Amino acid sequence: MRILHISKYYHPFRGGIEKMIQELAEGSVEAGHQVRVLCSAESPQSVQEEIEGVEVHRLGRWGVLWSQALAPSFFTKMSEQIEWADVIHFHMPNPLVELAFLFHDCKKPLVVTYHCEVVRQRKLMHFYRPVARKILQRASKIVVSTPYHINFSPGLRGFENQCEIIPFGITGKLSQLNRNREEIVQRLRNEYGDFFLFVGRLVPYKGVDVLLHAMKFVPRNLLIVGEGPRFEQWVDLRNQLSLQDKVHFLGKVESDDEFSALIHACEALVLPSVDESEAFGIVMIEAMSCKKAVVSTKLKSGVSWVNQDGVTGVAVTPKDFEALADGMNALVCDQKRKHEMENAAFQRYEELFQLDAMVTSYLNLYQSFFDTPKKASQTQNLKKNHSNMRKAL
Repeated sequence: MRILHISKYYHPFRGGIEKMIQELAEGSVEAGHQVRVLCSAESPQSVQEEIEGVEVHRLGRWGVLWSQALAPSFFTKMSEQIEWADVIHFHMPNPLVELAFLFHDCKKPLVVTYHCEVVRQRKLMHFYRPVARKILQRASKIVVSTPYHINFSPGLRGFENQCEIIPFGITGKLSQLNRNREEIVQRLRNEYGDFFLFVGRLVPYKGVDVLLHAMKFVPRNLLIVGEGPRFEQWVDLRNQLSLQDKVHFLGKVESDDEFSALIHACEALVLPSVDESEAFGIVMIEAMSCKKAVVSTKLKSGVSWVNQDGVTGVAVTPKDFEALADGMNALVCDQKRKHEMENAAFQRYEELFQLDAMVTSYLNLYQSFFDTPKKASQTQNLKKNHSNMRKAL
């Protein structure tokens, strides 16, 4: 099968969506399929390369407007990629590329993964919503990663019957400790003591400013991993709050060993996101795979489904630094309860967020478009049962 992914960016670009696409693309290659990715480059020059068997076509980007890459060659280059593919897998939202896709009369199976709502550019929704709805109308199947996407996403209203739930999955590589990782864990604990961990791009919806205010009331250190446009502003805020001795910005972490060690060494992961731009939070299941509890926020998104309040961690009101501090302190003060949450987090990861399950579910979905009517009916029944099980959770 020839599978074409159309997305904003692709590995090594850092982001939860890009990580999911990479894992799915490489898993599909391992299963014997041909995979291409059509995405934007991070420079004006177009590039074609192969990464772990995945053929990646990066189209030159002229700039970025409202978080949208301006890559006009999508309008001219997309047709040849669509012609090559058996199945097109579109990752939304991606407004300008969605508009380019509508110029092509594509009759091939179209799978759309609806990752999140457009939240920060609400003023543009009057123009974007008709484009998004036309893409969803064309879709053979719309995939979401949690039932909360169906329950809470305004963009999916009227499309509920087209939706299928396939949770994101990851490998267990981060959970595996070796001698090098154990040495890094010990070094981190010697240098920083007991600490909470934040991992993510330093952009407004991540809520790091709220987390910094909360840290004035938490008797632990905080390590912040990531880069982004708010880096300098949030470093300045840390200094204004006189938290230089407690809060440490580590920047980008490239090494898997160091990233794994950071998770293993921390008290818990904190994801203080302030709006539904945070639709899932893959870093949470990475922490769960290492038996770590999570402190997150009560968003109307998949975040509240991934981290179960009081079971796998603590969920608090968004934008409320006092509530966030209370949630973090609850784990500090009750180590027995925290240990129970850590075990529950790992169990939830094992049951729902395995990479093999995600890849298999997507490949079965692709294949269903080419099955005979009898086989397709059997496959659809299996998928319906699978979907009902997810909704029950």
